[in-house]
Amino acid sequence: MRSAEILFTIASVASWLAAPVFGWDIAAAQNELNTQKAKWESMAIDNYRYQHNAAHDTSGAVYPFTTHVWQGSVVSYVDGQGRQINWLSPNTFGNWFGLIQTYIDQPARDLRVTYDATRGFPATIYIVANTGQVQNFEIFSFHYYQVNYNPQGVQATLDRELAKWTSMNIQNYDYQHIAYHDTTNVVYPFKTEVRNGAGTSLKDGNGQPITWTSPSTMGNWFGLIQNYLNSGAQYIEATYDATRGFPTLIYVIQNNALAYHVEINSFIYF
Repeated sequence: MRSAEILFTIASVASWLAAPVFGWDIAAAQNELNTQKAKWESMAIDNYRYQHNAAHDTSGAVYPFTTHVWQGSVVSYVDGQGRQINWLSPNTFGNWFGLIQTYIDQPARDLRVTYDATRGFPATIYIVANTGQVQNFEIFSFHYYQVNYNPQGVQATLDRELAKWTSMNIQNYDYQHIAYHDTTNVVYPFKTEVRNGAGTSLKDGNGQPITWTSPSTMGNWFGLIQNYLNSGAQYIEATYDATRGFPTLIYVIQNNALAYHVEINSFIYF
C-alpha cells in the first residue's frame, strides 16, 4: 500500500472514531418530548418546588439543589445546605424541556430521558454531547401549590397541632432545621437545644455556635406561622409531626416571593 493510501486510511478511521454514534432513536425522543411537554403544560402548574442531583458535577457542590418556582419564575435556588446558588442559573421545568430539545436538535451522541408518569416533567436526563461531555440529572421531590389556598384551614390545623404539642408538655429536646430561604450562606442544618422550655444552644452544620440569632423553641415556630397568618401572607403551607404536633415544614410566599421555607427534623426529647 502506498503512503498516500495509508494516510488516507488513517484519516478515515480517525474521522469515524470521532464522529457521533447515535445509539438512540431521535424521532422517538422528539415525539416523547412533545407528548410529555404537552402533558406538563396542560397541568397549568406555575407554583412548585423540586430537588435535583447532578451526578456528573465535580465542582464539590452540595446536592440536592432545591428550586422554588412561583408564577412561572424561579424565586429561590439553594444547595443541599440551604445556601443560595449564584454561580449557576436555576431551571423551571420549561428550561429542562428546552435543554432536552437542544440535544435532540444537535443531536447529541446519546440522550436518555424519563418523564414523570402523571405530570410529564423530566425525571431523569442523561446526555453525552458531541464533545464527549456527560451530563446526568435526576429530578425528584416535586411539590406544587394551590394558589387559592384556604387560610382558615391553615389556622384550624395550626390550632389543633399547637394543642397537641402543648398537651405533651415536652420541655427538653433537640432538633435540626434547614432554612432554604436564608441568603447568608451559612452552613445548615442548624442544631437547636431546648432545656426547661427555653432555647439554650444553637449551632451550625459544622458544629460552630451561632450568636447572630437566637435559638427557636417549637413555640416560636408556631408563633411564626401565626404571624404570617395574621399578616395575610399570599400562601402558607405548614405540616406537623403526626405524633407530637410540632411543625416539620413552614413554607410562605409573600409579595410573589419566597418569604420563608424551613424544614424541621431529627427531633429527640428527654
